Amino acid sequence: MRNFSIFLLFFAAFYCINGQKQMPDYCNLPKDEGIESNIDIQVYLYYNKTADKCYPFRYKGEGGNPNRFNYEFYCMRNCSPNADSLYPTDRTLACHLLKAPGDCYGHYLRYYYDAAHGKCATFAWTGCVGNGNRFLDFEHCNATCFGILDVTGDDGNSETESDTPIVCRSNKSPWVVTCLNVHCGRYVNGHAKKHFEEVQPSSTGQKKSEKHHQHSVCMDCSSYSTFCYRCDDFVVNDTKLGQVQRVREHLQRLENSVMNSDRQRKRKLSGSSSPDLRMSADSEAVPARSATGLRNLGNTCFMNAILQSLGNIPEFSYYFKDMPAVSLRSGKTAGRRMYHTRSQGDSSVSLVEELRKTLCSLWQGNQTAFSPDALFYVIWKIMPSFRGYQQQDAHEFLRYLLDHLHRELQGSRNGLPASSQLSESSNLNSGSKCSINGTPTMVTDVFGGILHSEVNCLICGTESKKFDPFLDLSLDIPSQFNVKRTKDQEPGPTCTLGVENSPPENCLYDLTAVVVHHGSGVGSGHYTAYGLHEGCWYHFNDSTVTVVNEQTVAKAKAYILFYTEQDNSGSVTKPKL
Repeated sequence: MRNFSIFLLFFAAFYCINGQKQMPDYCNLPKDEGIESNIDIQVYLYYNKTADKCYPFRYKGEGGNPNRFNYEFYCMRNCSPNADSLYPTDRTLACHLLKAPGDCYGHYLRYYYDAAHGKCATFAWTGCVGNGNRFLDFEHCNATCFGILDVTGDDGNSETESDTPIVCRSNKSPWVVTCLNVHCGRYVNGHAKKHFEEVQPSSTGQKKSEKHHQHSVCMDCSSYSTFCYRCDDFVVNDTKLGQVQRVREHLQRLENSVMNSDRQRKRKLSGSSSPDLRMSADSEAVPARSATGLRNLGNTCFMNAILQSLGNIPEFSYYFKDMPAVSLRSGKTAGRRMYHTRSQGDSSVSLVEELRKTLCSLWQGNQTAFSPDALFYVIWKIMPSFRGYQQQDAHEFLRYLLDHLHRELQGSRNGLPASSQLSESSNLNSGSKCSINGTPTMVTDVFGGILHSEVNCLICGTESKKFDPFLDLSLDIPSQFNVKRTKDQEPGPTCTLGVENSPPENCLYDLTAVVVHHGSGVGSGHYTAYGLHEGCWYHFNDSTVTVVNEQTVAKAKAYILFYTEQDNSGSVTKPKL
């Protein structure tokens, strides 16, 4: 029996020295990205024996070697000699581990169990390397580790309630308020708004002017949007000392956003569409019926206003909504693109596809706000001038967007629906529109036109005619608005030009959408949009969508106006502004 016990001890020692070290041979292989294929590039993990860690790499789709894993847990369990201590199979054993931010450059909100204080708390995970004490949400963390306490006391790494005042149990839409508490928005658990209501002082003995100036300002930890609960609106300006911008810069330095924002969006687009990766601004208003707002990703109100306007142009939006997804058009894999942009940048992205997804998400009514981060990533790739989070001109963005859509649709083939043709009663036939950058597309069918100008020489009498294609018309704003009223009082000939004297083609248009700029200068301020949908006007203020009346739209100071041609039958009556 003694000899048998010695044999067991020897076997156990041999196993600890050799058995645990006998990892599969493929764990010693270097990373292999494989060869190019029709499959989208995906992010995998490979085991680095020298560092005893699993690092991400871009797999091209075919070839490679077995040292390739989908998740860090399986990578470490298969290859690391320290797997039992870092990623134990019994998940509760990981609850005593310290939080591990990781070695990469991303920023993902995760939960870990603080055994010293017996609670789950949030931390920023960089996207690779860590341990088993990492959970996607509070529910999984609490269900696994609740009741486990570290009897050794403070581990020196756990934050106290005063150090990290994150009180919400959700990792969605975190907002930091003036008192430095971090709460979720009103469409998650409503802790930020509840906190604002709880800390409001009683109005007894308080002057109205004093109460008026006590603004409660909070900032989205993901998009850096600023919101005031007292005003119940987003804050588009800054203090004289630039305090809002200083807070934004501080958060950006903490998150290394300059280095990893593009990488983070790339992972979201090619790696996963999991909801826990889509952290963006909160929809801080009551939605209107089935309308869906667009979340502000950081000074992206210019893009949101244009997208909402385009979404309310029936012929334009229906075309993209009826377009099949990439996987259905290709007939093979979802990664095989059937159309490509001619612009400089990553040829693996498709502006048409991401715009289709965004337009399909509007007016579904199943969410308070949609995050257009995938579309914004594509815009960054093909429109370098719009990279970053600075304010942009909405009109310039519209021109770039339509131009790139037009050129990408021109390059479509193999199953992409043909662009709808203009009606026979249109002023311009399809042949004339071919002059707008070649073959006509849905963009030119909806927005295209020909500007006919004639110039007569007073000396020689030569007549010059010029035909210029256009997608929009720019109108000058009169410097003095009282000139017309003064001229109307002077006697003069009366113009008889009217609808009854116009050509037989339809020349009546209805206002469909309006883009409004709030503030001074196109490089600052805020953009919102008004849109007409099924006879009702809606105001789109990023994630906030409200129903408004026609008079409100008429009083708006328009920056861009979208008109649609009236139906010849005149059966549908729309408001005229």
